[in-house]
Amino acid sequence: MTIPEVSIEEVRRIIGSFSIESVRNWLKRCELPSTARSRDELAAKIHGQIAKGELTLDGLSVAIIGIEEASAKRTFLYRVPVSPSTTARIEKQLADLHVTLSDRPIRTTNPSQTTKVVYVVNSTEGLRAKWTEIHTKIEADRIKRQFKETKVPKSIVLIINKMTGLVQLRCDKPEDEHSHPGPNGPTDDAYFAYFREQAENLTGLPFEPIDLRTSLEKLLKATPRIIKTSYTVDQSDDGGYTKRAQKQNGKDVRDLEDWQQMTKSRTVRTFEESPVHWLKEMSGRELHREVFSYIYANEGQVRFDADCYEEEIAYVLSHLV
Repeated sequence: MTIPEVSIEEVRRIIGSFSIESVRNWLKRCELPSTARSRDELAAKIHGQIAKGELTLDGLSVAIIGIEEASAKRTFLYRVPVSPSTTARIEKQLADLHVTLSDRPIRTTNPSQTTKVVYVVNSTEGLRAKWTEIHTKIEADRIKRQFKETKVPKSIVLIINKMTGLVQLRCDKPEDEHSHPGPNGPTDDAYFAYFREQAENLTGLPFEPIDLRTSLEKLLKATPRIIKTSYTVDQSDDGGYTKRAQKQNGKDVRDLEDWQQMTKSRTVRTFEESPVHWLKEMSGRELHREVFSYIYANEGQVRFDADCYEEEIAYVLSHLV
């Protein structure tokens, strides 16, 4: 078989500005050498693997789309009904809006200041859509007494599983300035609310938020432990609001005497939030590394780290919803 010739410039273009670690993590999952100390070294390594037939350019492109759509996202979780009428309503709404459908996810290119749709994929199993826009990050240069402005492209991804009714709305972290104002200027809440509204308008469906407090409690109390955590927040029915933190490196907050006493108390508590590390060795080989996520249970939100990929998100959500 003749392997199509690919230039290293094309490899660099596809990798773009995505983090070296996220691409290296993908190479590890492909069981390919991934050591690289710079972007140029990484591009050269991948270029060589394509030349040898160990990778394909299409495979690299799909991987980069996956990194873009899974990494460093604030993922809000909702439910929609599982029924033929739900599917019919989505199809009618897409038709009424004259939405042009794609047959596969597409990488974000040429984002603009205003929000635009990158693609919409609709199938019998689910719907997937992506929007993009540009935010402005403002940093202070104390030496020059100046402000530095950086344009930052953002991707927002909607995923609806029609078989389970689970909805994921994955949003990039908002920056200091964007086009979604609150009463006194741009706010994070206005940004998140705007894209929930866009997602509901696209599908014609109201989204029911998912409360993760019961799931977080089960996760924290599960034995054997499948996660480790150094920090928890809970509320009690007598009006208490408690933050517990383990300050010793490598130790778990649940090993504290205070936590042990709390579990023996009859006071009813709801667990509100916690940063957790999902243990590779307890995943039944589903994870290839320890995975971080921050669970905001009362908001139905899970924040994933910068190098997460689809299979890791699926594993985390399988234990929460």
